[in-house]
Amino acid sequence: GIVSQSQKFNLFDQIILDSGATDHMFGNKSFLTKLDYTKNIQHVLVANGMKNKIDGIGEISVYNKKIDNVLYLKTFPVNLISINKITQELNCNAIFSCKNIIFQNRKTGNKIGEGFLKNGHYLLDLGKLNFCASAKTIDCELWHKRLGHPSDKILNSILDLKMLNCINCDICKLEKQTRLS
Repeated sequence: GIVSQSQKFNLFDQIILDSGATDHMFGNKSFLTKLDYTKNIQHVLVANGMKNKIDGIGEISVYNKKIDNVLYLKTFPVNLISINKITQELNCNAIFSCKNIIFQNRKTGNKIGEGFLKNGHYLLDLGKLNFCASAKTIDCELWHKRLGHPSDKILNSILDLKMLNCINCDICKLEKQTRLS
């Protein structure tokens, strides 16, 4: 059968930016860190009038800022970021357009992040979220490719390395060649 684009789109793996939500509420716990399961029977009233049990409270990192008091509801079908709360927590303005949402620092006016409109929902751009990760080793060649083939000097400063000539990239050699042999 034919599968429509909306059927392929899974909201459980997205973060919806909701101007009507009073709290950050997540059903997908993979987004949350420092998840503390609550033993208190607390509920939250959602838009359809139903009460949902709060199963835990955690935090999420958005644009290099830890956002705490994120409610985890294991039966909740989506993940919501409250526009009201996030603009206060990040000290920013949210500017909506017909295609996206821009988060702008209130003091400097600089853009600190964005979201996009898909299937009638404003979604946080997960590709531009700043999550922390660590590794035992750094693969210079892999990061060189991911970052668009920067020079060794730039790559070393980005990765905070003191190495020289960590890249031996055939693509870069071809790009610098002025003529074919």
